[in-house]
This record gives sequence, C-alpha cells and structure tokens, in this order.
Amino acid sequence: MSDGQVNPIEIDRQKSRILNGLKAAFHHASLEEGHALIGEAVAEIEAYEKQLYGVEPPTVQSVLQGLYEFNQSTCTKTDGEPIDLEVYQDLIYQYIEQLADLLGAELEG
Repeated sequence: MSDGQVNPIEIDRQKSRILNGLKAAFHHASLEEGHALIGEAVAEIEAYEKQLYGVEPPTVQSVLQGLYEFNQSTCTKTDGEPIDLEVYQDLIYQYIEQLADLLGAELEG
C-alpha cells in the first residue's frame, strides 16, 4: 500500500481491540482497574482517529490558541459585513464547551 492509505484489516483489528478493551472495562470487578482500561481504550481511539483522519485531538493549548486567534480576527462574513452578536456568542460558547470537556468541568445554565 502507498503512503496515506489505511489498511482495512488493520482498522478492523484496531476497532476490535478498542471494543474488547471497553467491554472488559465495563465488566471488570475493580473500579480502579476499569478506569485504567477505559483510559487505554480512549488512547486507542485517539490514535485510531489520528491514523484514520490525520487529525490531532484537541488539547487545552490548541483550544486556547484557537480562541485567541478567533478573538484577534475581524469576525466578518464573506461579504465583509460584521457577524451578528448571536453568531459571535455561539462561536465563543463552542470554544468554552470544548475547554470544559477537556478539563472535565461541567457548565451550569
């Protein structure tokens, strides 16, 4: 296979490993060991996404950098008109939700 192509057999194997790891985590007697198995499955999923899509999962640093760059932009539509306040608020809220998710924080309201 040439570079950039993903082997379908390898994808199937990765999916099976992830699924088996999650099954073991949810049926494991020890909560601590179950959490460790879930952590391993999450790492496998992130590696799978990176291999399949070529995309790094977001990090706190990358989300903050994106928020900073968004804040520094002119925030205009394609026609040059400024975006509506509601659109701006929705975009900011998406960054906040992503940060909260990465930090494990629950937002109220």
